[in-house]
Amino acid sequence: MARRRLPPGSRLSFCVAFFMKPIFLGIAVSLAAATGVVHAAEEKASPSAPPVASSLVFEPEGASPIEVFENQTARQVMRVRNTGTRPITIRRVDPAPPPGTAHFEPRVVEPGQSGQLVLEKPMAEERGLQTVRFHLLSDDPSRPSQPVSFPVFVQSAYYPELPDIDFGYADRRAEPSRTLTIDSLETDALRVVSIVEKPDWLILEPAAGRSPQQVQLRAKLAGSVPLGELSRRIVLRTNVTAQPELVVRVRAHVHGDVTATPPSLSFGAVEQGKPAALDVELRTSDGKGLELAKLEADPTELDVSSTACGTGCLRVHAALRTDAMKAIGNREIVVLLKDRDERVRIPYSGLIVKAGTNIKVLGVIDEKTDLKIDGKTGGKP
Repeated sequence: MARRRLPPGSRLSFCVAFFMKPIFLGIAVSLAAATGVVHAAEEKASPSAPPVASSLVFEPEGASPIEVFENQTARQVMRVRNTGTRPITIRRVDPAPPPGTAHFEPRVVEPGQSGQLVLEKPMAEERGLQTVRFHLLSDDPSRPSQPVSFPVFVQSAYYPELPDIDFGYADRRAEPSRTLTIDSLETDALRVVSIVEKPDWLILEPAAGRSPQQVQLRAKLAGSVPLGELSRRIVLRTNVTAQPELVVRVRAHVHGDVTATPPSLSFGAVEQGKPAALDVELRTSDGKGLELAKLEADPTELDVSSTACGTGCLRVHAALRTDAMKAIGNREIVVLLKDRDERVRIPYSGLIVKAGTNIKVLGVIDEKTDLKIDGKTGGKP
């Protein structure tokens, strides 16, 4: 059984903030593409009264969890027993949330008798152990509305399971290239049948790998690639019957004459009302002077300013406004420079949490690190 894991060589930096007030459960996640920073906030939920027992008892048939490849349909057959003293009519079974289908027979289950419920749910690209949920409505007086669920493990027919092509901090003038090797044990000879989707600025050439069960994807940034932070996807159709579509993420931070260090800003988790500020240095590759024309940023989120830091160097100072609790992502600072056509875009993210929140900074970890918080292993399998 394949399990979700981090791609080799990847590193995550975690910052976790915990709320300790009842009747709330929330997780806010902010991803900075260049650093892979994850911020989370969680509150402890208060205990609730146990649900009223139903006369209908559901017993899954076959293996559990159900194992499928991504984009396949998970199918669970359940035996439904009526343990009550009166007939129960099943009125409707709905996926929660859609899509999904349910078939049941007989519609009326007599006392002491059994029926069959077949649940089907198309699974998306998200891999790992998941719970599929449906909602059953009946005329059972003890519990007319109740959830029905079953576990599904979604695996990939390819390795790496989370394939991506990361150009990193790339100079557009160099037209950089990368090669990604894909394996699949679900076919004797892996082939790319067609390219379904890719960005216009990416040149992609599939080629044979070192073994029949491998293909190589040779990717190159075209000279027309836009500047700034880029994150797109490639969709390939292969000859793997179980999972014919292969999705590959492609990322790059493209610069021209001016480079930004760091290329993106992550403020992490910050308590409401506390100061938080970061700097970015812009430098020219030609050594010529650098003069600011304009700084653009959301004034409700950032106060930005700039100072010279030497010949061909400009420092941008960004101070986060922390007056309101919120998660900030998919935002950017835009720097316009005098006598240069290039616009420098600096993505930023952050999470503003309630004052007094217990924030734990776990630093930088790699894919071999066992992450534990308060003695409990974190993360999905």
